[in-house]
Amino acid sequence: MNDKRPLPVIVDTTLRDGIQMPGTVLSFNDKTAILDRLVLLGIKEIEIGCPAQGSDAVTEIGRLCKRHPSIDCSTWCRARKTDILAAAATGVSTIHISFPVSDRHLAIRGWSREEMLRECTVLIEAARCRVSRVTVGAQDALRTDPDFLKLFVANASSAGAARIRIADTVGSATPQAVGRLITDLIASCPAAAFEYHGHNDFGLATATTLAAMEAGAAAVSVTVQGVGERAGNAPLEEVITAAVMLYGYSTGLCLAALSELCRCTSHGFHLPERPDKAICGTNAFRHESGIHCYGMLRDELAYQPINPATVGEMSRYSIGRQSGYSSLQAVLREQGLSVNRHQARSLWRKRHEP
Repeated sequence: MNDKRPLPVIVDTTLRDGIQMPGTVLSFNDKTAILDRLVLLGIKEIEIGCPAQGSDAVTEIGRLCKRHPSIDCSTWCRARKTDILAAAATGVSTIHISFPVSDRHLAIRGWSREEMLRECTVLIEAARCRVSRVTVGAQDALRTDPDFLKLFVANASSAGAARIRIADTVGSATPQAVGRLITDLIASCPAAAFEYHGHNDFGLATATTLAAMEAGAAAVSVTVQGVGERAGNAPLEEVITAAVMLYGYSTGLCLAALSELCRCTSHGFHLPERPDKAICGTNAFRHESGIHCYGMLRDELAYQPINPATVGEMSRYSIGRQSGYSSLQAVLREQGLSVNRHQARSLWRKRHEP
């Protein structure tokens, strides 16, 4: 009997929030390559673009949606009816509308709290007339008056929002704060479903996303390798691997597809090599020190937390200043050459002979 908890819905927003990374221009082929690999991984909900960017974006989003009809494709809209009309023209099944909720963001828009709540109801109704599903976002939610945020949630839920995204827009929340907020919101509006959207400005996006999941969030949004504006978003590969391996969630995802997905995204986004990146970094499963290689030859989990094959990778070895003959033995084994400990020691000594 499998008593593991089901994984919350993973909403990938690489093709929307991810491409807001400064200097990023993805071709249509780059986007389809990433989309195809997300589908191979098993992601069922993908935020696929922003139709307000113009007619070319509307056409492209429509083409991407038709590529995988079984996937729930959504578009991100500002709280404007023109955006909703453009989104409806793409053929997506879900429209997501983002509303400013903090006083800081309301002031930028020039809305009072009351005006925003009225517009929220109007725009949700306008979107529901055009697509089968509408979700809304609470922009800058973690810097919003908690009582007003609860009022917004109740208002959006009553208007027919299928899910409400709680966005840590500037990545300034701690995991504890996110967990408490999600718990409080669920208690205040049990009928609502919540999604958490974390940014990585303090390097906490993975931790806050996992905290939201533990608090009962129905969904979390992520990007491959954490791509996005400023310091980026919660990295998909970190969130789902930690959720499964450390927190015990069950999943129908094909984790072995992660490595190729990350490589494909690196290519499309022209990402620089990041050796120490968790899960997908070039050194994530690479070993050099003699002590580590000695242990790895006897137990593959001696100095790594998971079997690399789980995420489509393999253990790798290299020779450097910290190496010993165990390192050489491991490198040779990686090349298909089997030498015993005595032979490796002999070869290592010859390496240092003048």
